[in-house]
Amino acid sequence: MKKIVNLLGLYQPEMVVRNIASRDAFEGDVWSLNDFYWVYPWLKKVERNFELHPFRHTRNEMKTNKSRYKGDWKRAFRERVDDLMVFDTRWGKEAKRKVSLFDYKKLKEKYPIDYASSIDCMIAQAIDDGYEMINIFGVQMINEHNIYGGGLLKAIDECRRHGIDIRFDYEYLLRQQRFEKQPSYIETLYKNAG
Repeated sequence: MKKIVNLLGLYQPEMVVRNIASRDAFEGDVWSLNDFYWVYPWLKKVERNFELHPFRHTRNEMKTNKSRYKGDWKRAFRERVDDLMVFDTRWGKEAKRKVSLFDYKKLKEKYPIDYASSIDCMIAQAIDDGYEMINIFGVQMINEHNIYGGGLLKAIDECRRHGIDIRFDYEYLLRQQRFEKQPSYIETLYKNAG
């Protein structure tokens, strides 16, 4: 049986169109990011959640009404996430749970992609973990998020170089766009994590 991972972004309309409203809709592991529990309240458990934002920045945002981190995020991170992957260990301290450190330096050396978004990091981790198939859902980097699209395409190409079956419904549309080289967003987050 193939080792499969499903990467979930936070673009909810795709899930509605696909009529996905249950963890049972996915074969294999499910990885999410950030405040998935708010966007997908029906998703009661994920194998891994990537929270790569610096805690102090997000903590300051939480004090305003602009924060996406609503509800009891600490409880969600404790009860609905098997492995919380972070740059900043304060996420674990605040949520009172163990975390895994995302090894950006190691993965950057092994896989030459842009690391422009959390999805790129999730893909690099999936390659490193030996997944044979990667499905991407809830990610739409066309138009408003097109600064990250070039990075995602490089990550998809890297998967294929490693013989991984990767499926992303918006790939064709993304390949029709032009992207300017952007500074690595993840590099900035990594430097600001401590």
